[in-house]
This record gives sequence, structure tokens and C-alpha cells, in this order.
Amino acid sequence: MESKSKIFDLELFYEKTNDGLLFWEQEFSTEKTKKTAKGFSFDNGSSNVTKSSKGKYLFTNFKENSKGIDVVAYVINRDATDFIGACNTLFAQFQLDTTSVAKPMHLPTKNWLDTTDEVGKYEIEYLPATKNTNVFAPFLTEKICNQYDFFEVEKYSTVRKIKDTEKTTLLEVVATENYPIFGYKNKDFVKIYEPKAIKNKDGYSSKHHFLGTKPPRHIYGYENLKRIANSKKPVANDEFSIVDDSDDAEPELLEYVFIATGGSDALNIASLGYDVIWYNSETEIISEYELNFLFEVAKNIIYVPDLDKTGIKQAVEMGLMSKKHLKIKMLFPPQELQQRGKKDIADWVREQKNETLASVKYKFSELLQQAKEFEFWDYNPKRAVYQVNNVRLINFLHYNGFYVYDIPQMDNKSKRAISEKIFLKIEKNVITKTEPADVKMFVVNWLQKMLLPLQIQEMLTKSIFFGDNSGVKLLPRTELNTIKTTEKSQMYFYQNTIINVTTDKVEKIPYSKNDIQIWKKNIIPRNYLEKPTATKITTNDEGVFDIEIINTDSKYLRLLINTSRFYWLKDADENQIDKNQFQITSTNLTEAENTHQKQELINKMYCLGHLAHEHKIKQKSYFVLGTDHAIGKSITDNKGGSGKSVIVNGLYSLVPNHLERNGRELNKDTERFKYTDVDDEVRLLHFDEMNMHFDLSKFFTDITADVTCNWKGGKMVYVPFEFFTKIAVTMNAVPKDLSDSFNRRMLNFECSSYYHNKNDDFLFSRSVADSFDGQTLWDKNYKIDDWLLDDNFLIECLQFYLAHDKKPTVDGQNLIYRSARQEIRDAGFNFFTDFFHNFRNPSADVDVIENISYIEKSTKIQWINKALIYEIYKKELENDAKKPTDFKRDIETFCNKILGTPIKAFAKKKENGHGKTVEHFCFEPVTTDTEKPVATQNDDDLFSPQENKEEPKTDLPF
Repeated sequence: MESKSKIFDLELFYEKTNDGLLFWEQEFSTEKTKKTAKGFSFDNGSSNVTKSSKGKYLFTNFKENSKGIDVVAYVINRDATDFIGACNTLFAQFQLDTTSVAKPMHLPTKNWLDTTDEVGKYEIEYLPATKNTNVFAPFLTEKICNQYDFFEVEKYSTVRKIKDTEKTTLLEVVATENYPIFGYKNKDFVKIYEPKAIKNKDGYSSKHHFLGTKPPRHIYGYENLKRIANSKKPVANDEFSIVDDSDDAEPELLEYVFIATGGSDALNIASLGYDVIWYNSETEIISEYELNFLFEVAKNIIYVPDLDKTGIKQAVEMGLMSKKHLKIKMLFPPQELQQRGKKDIADWVREQKNETLASVKYKFSELLQQAKEFEFWDYNPKRAVYQVNNVRLINFLHYNGFYVYDIPQMDNKSKRAISEKIFLKIEKNVITKTEPADVKMFVVNWLQKMLLPLQIQEMLTKSIFFGDNSGVKLLPRTELNTIKTTEKSQMYFYQNTIINVTTDKVEKIPYSKNDIQIWKKNIIPRNYLEKPTATKITTNDEGVFDIEIINTDSKYLRLLINTSRFYWLKDADENQIDKNQFQITSTNLTEAENTHQKQELINKMYCLGHLAHEHKIKQKSYFVLGTDHAIGKSITDNKGGSGKSVIVNGLYSLVPNHLERNGRELNKDTERFKYTDVDDEVRLLHFDEMNMHFDLSKFFTDITADVTCNWKGGKMVYVPFEFFTKIAVTMNAVPKDLSDSFNRRMLNFECSSYYHNKNDDFLFSRSVADSFDGQTLWDKNYKIDDWLLDDNFLIECLQFYLAHDKKPTVDGQNLIYRSARQEIRDAGFNFFTDFFHNFRNPSADVDVIENISYIEKSTKIQWINKALIYEIYKKELENDAKKPTDFKRDIETFCNKILGTPIKAFAKKKENGHGKTVEHFCFEPVTTDTEKPVATQNDDDLFSPQENKEEPKTDLPF
């Protein structure tokens, strides 16, 4: 092999040329190009330079090849040279040193040399002695290394193909004092082990790799085991055969043979005095054929898996593969290793490096006593019966995914914290609640599947282990990791994949790469498929949202559009047939009306996004209230049927762990049980058709604090704030209290009268199903494509919510009006309407106006005689009249919320300024500015809050 002395540090080259971009810019400086997000492209479209996923800038000539090549490969092809020639050119071009490149202490010396040899040819030179093994195995000796054909390497070289070219180069790697190299020597190959290797920018590490032809399957340590077995003369007669020259020789069995997951683990075990084998990969499982040989030479076969997910999976798969595999004892490293970021037995041995070998051997022998096979029965030869080994049965069930889970509760009498124990089966991070009888049936079925003797099956069916208060309760306890959300993300589990939704993207995550656990009942029962975006929401400079409808394929979106069309009658013909279905804007509406409808749609999407996001944030702790926009002729004339409940119901498929309650049944007697069945896994609680008399403010504390849920039957379940459910309320009436505090905690969406019953206002009834050819949304006949369109639309709602902390602003006056009217009641509302109309029109009843108010000369404040109004009120309403304190509250509510002219103060004043002292109230001072005349309104318009009106241009209330 030909050699040259120059060293080319390509990492230095790419560092100095901005990952190669500087070279490309110089190379094509005379070409017409334009910058792109990841590099630049040629104006004629024939080529481009783009940064690859591995961080290097690559050149692609689309006319020749669609695959990009790096700088070195480009120069090799351009100059018809080899690797060394290309590096000479590049390092000279950018004036980089090729003779004294500084190397970190933890790297070997690497030389890239010219060669004409074939790819794959290699040479290796070993040191005279293997001494530096303490870097990975503190107790390993040279003698043990020799037994396992493990040697320290001085240097090795191998011929490689240069990427994206037909050229070859010779890589020579030389060990240094601080970078030892080792090799497992075999006839046709050497497996190189570089314990101090680190990953490069591309994620590649040379820690383990092969020189020569990698075998499809190889048992390391087998030759050593064969030599030992030969010396003890065991009997065998297959390809693993250790030929015995004595027909009557009895085998002298080893006490233990270990199966390790890799060379580092294996040599550390060997350093403690045990015989060990291992394979090329921890995912390789010993065959039954190979296992027979091990049992011919040893009494106990011990498998030592890693503690990570892959290690446990491999241990269970191996231990349950066959009847023979059931006898392999599993020795898991101490669990506390994981708390220190470690996972394997080599880590455990290395942690003992400052102790004596004798001390570590003793500790390991104690650890070895914990090794357990999955065969959970013993045979009693004296009695000729099988007996259950409870410890091994618990171990068998544990590694088959069975656990006990404690649900925190509170004792109803003592108020002390207690817990309820339930049984779980967790398989591939999918959780299923189970019962002792189910656990027993699992074991019986497994025994039958393995074709184990009927005596064993009979033993199991008679075992008391599975009684409610027996051994099954000794299964290990587990904590659940079901948190699939953050402040700015949400995961959904579909049958085929998991998706992680953030503000601007939806990422697919395979189940195999997921560590989050999910209840089986909460997996969305369909395969996820991305659909085209349906909406685009933007924000102007003033922070006002606007929406563009890209497509209305989603029926959920169509429902939201129709329920947001407050002015739909303007798009209907004389028979009230809608001519603009599923369109949020119309040429028949004013700009203000179109804007209003769009804002209502945006608000509904935000509400749905809030409910779809399971994460709890104190500053965004709302409950969602869905109401009707239509105003009835009385407080009991609540229309209903507008689609508000259907809107919430559409979330159920995306939030399977939901509960729905009949809100009509919620009253003072049943209120304490409103959270029956709510635990830390429920994510949405919907109270439908809420009782109009229920005080919704009772939810306020619950949505911002830890909650102890009082269930029917006496159970009390404690749920921390972070895991307490989101709450949605839909009601035909409106809440009775709409204070500022209430509004801060509420997201309210209103539904138009588009869906309605036939009455004096509408010629026919229209239900949600009527918009979809009579189909009920989300029933068992709903098409899978429609499900996916709705899912994707809901994801858009979620992304909108995640991207904006401030809730949309919508006109809430209609809700305030209905709430005030409901509070005052019909008789009072009619009285105040007539009274203030007459008060505003003195010609109607001059005497009453003169006697009921006066203007205080010193302050110019108009004082109105509340006491006299109350006397009139009692006379007119008779039995429907309220008490004075309630009357005072009603008149204040009417003025504040119906008239929009808040009462400023109540005070004791003399009647007409000179009579007896009684309670009066006032608004604002009278103005004498003649440029601000008192505005007037038609009587028919005075109390019509559903239409926008300008405020009177005056300081006088009336």
C-alpha cells in the first residue's frame, strides 16, 4: 500500500468554508444565481446548491443527476483526480495547513492515503500486550482478553470508496496514548472497538465497526466456551459438538454461562470470573439450537439485558420464545443505575472501580441471586406434582406488562388521603384496565399456547394466587406517564401513528419511538391522514383577527359557519330558503355584518382549540359556555336547537376521554356530585342543557385549583390542577351572573338562529342534519374521509389557540341583555321598559315625571325618586312584585345592562328637593352644552339590543 505524509482535516475545511458554501460561491461566482432559504439556485433552473440534512452544502445538476454531491466529490470529478489530489487543491485554495493539524486529545491519528487496492481490503497491527482496558473494564486482565481473542490495536487501515465518486482512498487510523483501539480477532474479520469514539456532525460513531466481511451471525466467546467445555468433557454431537473420547464420561457442568448484550458488558462480566458469550447486536436472540448447547455445558444460563426499553423488550422476547428459553434466568442490573443516567452491567462494574476485585465479586454474587427465569413453577419429584413459584410468577406477570396502580382518593369520613388499587396491563405503552380474573386467563391462555403439560395448566387454575386479596396484589406498583401535552403542543394517538401538534406543524411519531403511555380506550379509532388546510386566520396591525375560508370540505367547519351566520335571513328568499349555505360572508351584508360573522366563527374555533388542548395553564383557565343568540319573547322562551351542543359533541372523537352530564339535573341537591366519575384521566366534561338556576360561578375555583371530586357512592378522588378536566357548558337560557370576574373566566360562543323550530318567526324547522342531506354528524355511518377532514379542521382550531394567548373579542351585549332580563323576570322587565319610556317622554305623563325626579341646582345632578317608583311598581305588579332590596338590584341591573346607562349613586334625598327624605338614585350631571342635545329613539327600537345602536350624544341618561 502506497503512503504519503499529508494529513487533511476535513472538519477544519468545512468549518473554515461555512460547511462548503464559500467554495460553491467562489466556484459559481460568474453564474446568474439567486439566494434561497438553504443556499442558492441557478436562474436557468438547471442546478442548485442546498444545505443537506447533515449540514453540508451539496451541488446538484438536475440534468445529470438529482442527487447532490459534496465539495470533495465535485473537485475529484471536475479535475479528474483522486481524493488526495482534491484535498491538495482545496486546502491550497483556502490556505489551510496540511502538516500540523491540531488534534484533540481524545481522537486518533487519521491519514487519508492514495491507493489502488480494492474496497474492503484491510491491514491491522496489534500491540505486543493488551493493557489499556481500564478505560472500559477496570478489572479486565490480559489473560482474560486472550481467552476471548480480544487484543489492543496499534493501527489499522482499510480501503474505502469516496462518496458520490468511483474513486477509492486508504484510511489509516493510528491509536494514541489517549485513544486506545481494540479488536475482536476472527478468521475472516476483525470487529473494532474504539471506546472513546464520539459521534460526528452526521451522527456517525466509529465506536463499533468491522474490518473485512461482517458475518451474518457470530457468537463471540464461543471458542473460549468450547475450550472450557472440552476440558470438562461434556457430551454433544452437533456442529457445536465437543467430541468426547470416552463413551461413559459424565459431563462436569459449569455453574453459570452468561449471555451479554455486547462486548463491553461481556468482558466486564468475564473480568469477575464468569464465562460469557454475546452476539453482534443486542437485538439478536439465541436460538433454541444454540441454547441446547449451553445447557449441555452449564447448569444455569444467565441473560443480562440493559435497563432501557430495548433491553427489557429483548429480555422478555428471549425469555418467552420457547419452553427451553423459559429456563434462561434474567439478571437485570440494579434499577438505581437509571437515576444516574446508566443502563447496563458494564456501567455497574465501572462504578465499583475503586473497590477491590474480591469486594466487587461478592456484590455481583449477591446480585446474581436475584436472577429469575420466566418459568414460574417447580416440579416436586417426591410428590410428582407441579407447584407455583409466586416470586417467579410475579416476575413473569411484571414483564408481561401487569401492574398495580394506585388512584389517589380521600376517605369521605376521616378526610384522610387514601388510594384505590386497580390492575393494569401495559403493552407497547398502551394501558388497559384489567381484573384478577383477566390476569389469570392471560396466564392460562399462555400456557395453552406454549403447549405446556396439562398438569401445569391444572395447577394454575387451582392456584389461590389470583384471589382479590392474594398474591396478585403483590404485582409491582407503577406510575403512569400519560402527559401528552405541553403549553404549546398536543399529541393525539391514532391507530397507525401518533401526531404531535404545535402552532405551525403536525409531526408524525411512530409508536416505536414513543415513551408516552395511552389508555387503549383513548386511542382514536382510525388511521391518521393529513388533509389540505381549510382556513387561514391572520391578524392586522390592531390585533384584530380575520379569516379566509380555503375550502369547506369539513362538515364540522360547515356547521360552525352556519351557526355563525347571524344575518342569514338576508341571504334567504321570500320562503326563507338559504341561498348562501356554508359561506361566512355575503354580498347581501354590510361590511360590519360580514366582519361580525367572521369574528363569531373565529371565536368558535378558539373555543374548540381550548377544549382540544389538554394542557392546563392558569392564565388561560376558562370554561366554555355555548348559548343561543336569539332572544325569546319571555325569559322562558329559550329557543334551543341552534347546534351549540352538536358543536361540543364534535370534539368527542378527538378527545375520547370525555364525560357528558345532563345539566338539567344539576341543582342544590345534586350539585355536590357534579364531578362523579371525574379523575385525572378525564379531559373534557360537558354539561348539556344546563339548569338556568345553577350558579356557574361555582366552577371558578375548580378550573384554577386542585379539586377533590365527590363521586356518588362516597368515593372522593383528588385531581391536581394540571390534570383536572376542561369544562364546557351549553344551555338554552343564560347565566344569571355576568360579572367582570365571570367574563374573565369564560369563553362564550353564540349560535345563530340558522337551525330552529317552526314558529311565528320561521316558516319551517331546520335541524343540523338538514344541512347534510339528513345525515347525523359523527354517527356510526359517518365516512372515514369525513372523520379525517373534521380531525384536520379541529387541529387547525387547536393550532390557532396555541398560537394566541389572548382570546378573540366578540360582541357580548346580547348575552348581557338576556342575562339581565332573566334576572329581572318578565313582569319587572315590562314595568321598567314602560316606566323609562314614559320617563323619557314627559308628554306621556307630566304629573308622574314632575313628582318623580328633580335637578339639584348646586350640582346639576338629576335625582330620581326610587321609593316612589317602587310604590308604583308594587301597585302594578301586585303578587309579582319583589322586595325592596331585590327591586333596587333590578332597577340597577336594568339601567346598567339594558339601557346601557349605569346608575352612579343611591342617596337619601328630599322629594322634589323639599319634601320628606327618601332614597333616590342618579346618573351623570346634567350638561348645558347646547351642542349635545338629548338624542331620541323610536319606542320600537329602544329595547332591541340585537341591533347595534350609537350611544346618545348627551350626558343625560334620558
